[in-house]
Amino acid sequence: MNFSSLMLGTVQFGMNCGIANTQGKPSFELAEAILKTAVDNGITALDTAPVVTPVAIVSPPPMPVKSKFPVGKIIIAIIAALLLLGGGIGIGLGQKDSKAPELPDEKIAVVSKVDNNSAKADVVVKPPKVVPNVANRDASGSLSGQTFTAQLPNGVKLEMVRIPNCKKDGFMMGSPESEAGRSNSETQHKVYLTKDFYLGKYEVTQAQWQALMGSNPSYIKGANRPVEGVSYNDVIEFCEELTARGHNEGWLPNDWKFTLPTEAQWEYACRAGTTTPFSYGSSSDVYKMNFFGDDPYGGAGKGVYRGSTVEVGSLGYKNAFGLYDMHGNVCEWCLDSCNCSREIGGRIVVVTNTYSSTQTDPLCTSGSVRVMRGGSWGCSAQFCRSASRSNDDPTYRNGSVGFRLALVQTD
Repeated sequence: MNFSSLMLGTVQFGMNCGIANTQGKPSFELAEAILKTAVDNGITALDTAPVVTPVAIVSPPPMPVKSKFPVGKIIIAIIAALLLLGGGIGIGLGQKDSKAPELPDEKIAVVSKVDNNSAKADVVVKPPKVVPNVANRDASGSLSGQTFTAQLPNGVKLEMVRIPNCKKDGFMMGSPESEAGRSNSETQHKVYLTKDFYLGKYEVTQAQWQALMGSNPSYIKGANRPVEGVSYNDVIEFCEELTARGHNEGWLPNDWKFTLPTEAQWEYACRAGTTTPFSYGSSSDVYKMNFFGDDPYGGAGKGVYRGSTVEVGSLGYKNAFGLYDMHGNVCEWCLDSCNCSREIGGRIVVVTNTYSSTQTDPLCTSGSVRVMRGGSWGCSAQFCRSASRSNDDPTYRNGSVGFRLALVQTD
């Protein structure tokens, strides 16, 4: 391209943008001002359409009209035009109505007013578009994928894993009488779960809680550590808030909701097909779970006692369903209500009316306290077993109690 072609192209560029002096000739001073406005505001696209309600207006200082154009400014305008064209911004010479493709969060400069002495560039910051999470849905629009990602504010995400139902074969819930350290409340019985559900790949973290609820109640701080210091009632509020957000923004089907897992769902997911005290075997392992290492289980030797929570998933062990930290780290609230009694020695025993004989989709709704599962960083290994049960008041908060999110289909 020779110099004459460059000049012609730049002149046409100015006319396309609607920038002209009183003689109908392009004003390179005004073009330069518009380009400088674009650069200063990180603008990635240009549009000649007027803006009715601009978010921010940047007006360059008035430029005097001159009968002759300084060569230096002409060269600057030519280079700027070539850079814009070369960058694929999409301004076609001679095509007044050409528009650049619109991208989420882009800034678009729009020439909305031109007079003899000034040009005004309106800078519009376009809000991000909410795109429904339509992946992993079946023909009816319901969820069908093996994973699901909840969309929290500020771009924070929460990964979930699909847990298959066991409506055909069921699973054995509770522990055999021969299992060391068991409680009398762990009566072994058959349970059938008739629907698939999703469960958090990790315990809910402090960053995730902060993003949705706007605060961090944890005693042991760390963005990627599990949130703790949350009561059962607090957790239910979190679940309801996230469900409403998902429905309103369109990434969660209306027939699904976030909640806590039932006690049966929790143990089934924890075991992941195993019948041993832990999903990884019969003895405790400090490299697979965070617990009070001075009190091991199943013939294992004493191990490290970390004295606090650790970041979710940091120990590296996941069960056959792909779930991390089901044993230890923090006790996890479950949806079930329960009553409690005391055994000899003062040990509290969980008592529910769903923990005997064969059950289908059990959920205990009677009782004044709530079930917790999994044990914590401060528990002896025996309380981190798959069948171990604990409980407390729904208002109880402690640095060793957190939760794992469930996603279930409503009836």
